[in-house]
Formats: sequence, C-alpha cells, structure tokens
Amino acid sequence: MLLSSLKGGPPVNIGIDARPALQDRTGVGNYVLHLLLGLSRLKAGNRYHLFFNSCRRRAAAPPWTNPPPDWQIRDYRLPNRLMNFLWNRMGRLTFDLFLKGADLFHFTGDIARPLPDIPTVATVYDLYHLRHPECVAAQFRIDPARFAEKINRIDQVIAISEFTKKDLMQLCGVPEEKISVIPLGVDAAAFTSGDARRRTARLKSRFQLEGDFLLSVGTLETRKNYPMLLEAFRQVQTARPDLQLVLAGGAGWGADQVRKTIHALNLGSRVYLPGYLEPEDLACLYAGARAFVFASRYEGFGLPLLEAFAAGVPAAVADCAALPEVAGDAALLFDPDRPEDIADKIRRALEDGGTIKEKGLARIRQYTWDNTARQTLTVYQSLADSRPPT
Repeated sequence: MLLSSLKGGPPVNIGIDARPALQDRTGVGNYVLHLLLGLSRLKAGNRYHLFFNSCRRRAAAPPWTNPPPDWQIRDYRLPNRLMNFLWNRMGRLTFDLFLKGADLFHFTGDIARPLPDIPTVATVYDLYHLRHPECVAAQFRIDPARFAEKINRIDQVIAISEFTKKDLMQLCGVPEEKISVIPLGVDAAAFTSGDARRRTARLKSRFQLEGDFLLSVGTLETRKNYPMLLEAFRQVQTARPDLQLVLAGGAGWGADQVRKTIHALNLGSRVYLPGYLEPEDLACLYAGARAFVFASRYEGFGLPLLEAFAAGVPAAVADCAALPEVAGDAALLFDPDRPEDIADKIRRALEDGGTIKEKGLARIRQYTWDNTARQTLTVYQSLADSRPPT
C-alpha cells in the first residue's frame, strides 16, 4: 500500500508511461518530465518504473542517463505502433513482459486497455479530438465511443483543468468522483535567469528581430486561431509599423493556412515562424517579448500562459475554454472571433505600466510542479488504499 510506504513501509512500485518526455518538449512532454522530477523530490519512498519504447528516440540525455535513485528506466527498442498493438490486444502478455512488478500504472499519453490485477490512472489534457474532429488530421481522429469506453475503464482520471473535467463528464460520461483536477505547473526560475536574458540579444539577432515584438507560442494548427490573430496584428501594426510578431511552434494541421494568411495580409516581413524551439531558446524569446498573445479557441489548460507570467510578460488571451480559469485576473481577455477586440487587448498589453505583469507574477505562485507532483501522489495513494487486501 502506498500509505504504508509514506509511513516507512515497503516501497510501492509505480509504473509511469514516460514516452511523451522523449518527444519534442511541448506541453505533454514538459508535464511528464516535470511530474517525474517533482515526484522524485518528494522522496516518498516509492520506486518509479519509467516505461519507454522507441526505435528512433532514445533516453540518451540527462536526467535519463543519470536518473535519481528512485527511478528505474525500462527502455525497449520497439516501434510505438507495435507496442500499442501488443498493449491493446495482448494485455496480460504485455504486462508480464514489460511492466511486471508494478503495483499501479499511470498512462500519460495513449490510453491502452486496463492492466491485469493493478489499478490504473490516466491524465487527460483536453478532448479537442472529440469536440472538433473536423480540425484533426484524419490519421489522428479517434472514435468517440471507443475513447469513452477506454477512459471509463480507467480507475482514476486526472484532468488538468476544471474545463477538461467538464468535457470528460459531458462527452464521455465519466463520473465526477473518478476525476481529480490537478493543474500543471511552471519552472519560474527558467524564465527569470540572467542567462536567459543575456541570450535574448543573440536570439533576436538570429531571427532578425530588430525592435519590439509580440510572442505567441503553440503548434501551427487550426485550433490556435492564428488567422484571427494575424488580422488583429495587422490592425495594431498600422500605428506600430516597427512591431513584429513571432509565432513559435512546430507545423501542425492547419500550418498552410497560417502561411497563406501571412501572405494575404502582406505581413511576410513582420511575422517570424522559427518552428519548434528548445525550452532554453523559448525562455529567451519570452524574456525579450513586449507582450504575449494567445488566441487559441480551445485549450485544456494553456501552459504558455503560465510561462508568459513567469517571464514577467503582460498577456492577452482568448476568453474561452480553460484559459480564463488559468488566467484569473492576471491577463487581458478577448473574444477570439473578433480581431478588433484582440487588437484592442494587444494595445493595452503593450501599454501596460506593470499592473498586468505584477498580477501574472503573483498568479504563478499557485502553479508549481511540486504541487502537481504532490497532488498526483495523493491520487496514487487513494488507488493503492482502495485495493482489496491480498
């Protein structure tokens, strides 16, 4: 039992799907890595079995190459498609081969069938694929009934916001008592270090950012609502021809439309698309931005908003989905379907004398990865405590 571990009993073996942490460090990858580091800092006496499988991406850098003593790396050279097939079609065999010894298992990415004899927990970030399947590439679309069946067979579900919790209840029929809302966190020190600010000048030179710039962070995809943001930027730029806009993120479903809109609005010389950036470079861009703007129509949380708060950048964000929940009173909210409203809030953010910035810095105090880890450990404990005695 996990409770006995916290009281000095035998360690509990907690299996965690760590595969997202091997991918580009976007929202889910950041969550998994920082959750693992936070759990290790708690020193609860448990043992974490971190499961990887990949033929291309290897766990070949810190912290994987020099893991904390309570981590056991289980790294298998199997393609993900084959692993998912085995997991979904041959549950017990897969468990016996790859996860034997785990007392419970945490799905942080793809959700497979329930595992034999041990409780399971799954983190759900958003249900965009169910709300707007037309905006998801065909190969990534998921059958709603099949997803609902899988998520309802999980013992406990972690939702990263109240908004996602409501979607789980409405779209999948998950009982409220099976859902724990555990917000994400932010490593505030990464955005305020002197090194990040020193490197900003070099990064601006690399991207030819000559003066003030706005920053938006997220994959170039349909739900991020970039065409409306670009039209709003065009309106702002009529009075601020020196202003530039950086859209930092890899190409996704809808990236072509973003590029077409940039061309149609004749913004090619004022909008920069650096693609995916490593967290260190991204922190430098936050440090140099005059304002952060996030026009996404659907977010299960909105981690870039916390990052902007941590960097001390005034933020303007869409008044929809989970963003108002995360923002509180620390960001300017706008209607994502009205470019004139977006433009107005961008101007107000640019003119901010420090009020919005200070509210953002205060807001992030409640969003730490240690809090995320501590609340997740409580979920593990509740699952272990609910198991019948053996």
